[in-house]
Amino acid sequence: MATKVEKFDVFDIKPCVSNPANLRFVAQADIRFDEAIPYLFLSFPSSQTKYMQKQNILTLIIWNRMITLFPSRKIGITNTAGMEEAKEILEKLRQQINAAFERKEKQGPPKAEEITTLQNLSPMRIHCLLPKTNCGDCGEATCMAFTFKIIVGERTLKHCLPLKDPDTPRLQQKLQEELGTPTLRVLGWNS
Repeated sequence: MATKVEKFDVFDIKPCVSNPANLRFVAQADIRFDEAIPYLFLSFPSSQTKYMQKQNILTLIIWNRMITLFPSRKIGITNTAGMEEAKEILEKLRQQINAAFERKEKQGPPKAEEITTLQNLSPMRIHCLLPKTNCGDCGEATCMAFTFKIIVGERTLKHCLPLKDPDTPRLQQKLQEELGTPTLRVLGWNS
């Protein structure tokens, strides 16, 4: 039977530090979700995450706020306009956590190198794996500009048309070997 977060209890509601008109709060899930945290890390571009692997604490910068997940079932969330928006954010987060549990059931524990690969991802590493044609088909002037857009999650690898060319199987294979499936998934590449 799948593990699922059903609900969160909200407490410790205070004014947000960066915008006192908004709220920051702590929520606690009805179950532990610590096993889902590595999968959540492997679900977002590295520029939107900070993962402290030893402590299993993940901070996400998503949905115009900072969200920190702790292995103790607690989540800290900033920059929230009110309790109605808090409920919406918690629902989105609940869905993300439950999807991470599903991935864990299907795939088993993530490999250490998968986590390390995403933690060490840089624009230069991505750039080295691209065709480097500077064709502009992705909407960016250069392949280097494109890689920076990938890192911040504004573009995905699927936007690189020369990379998708059937005549570039060696580049596609190198992507797979160098980055692995979880990182490629985060970067929007479905091989």
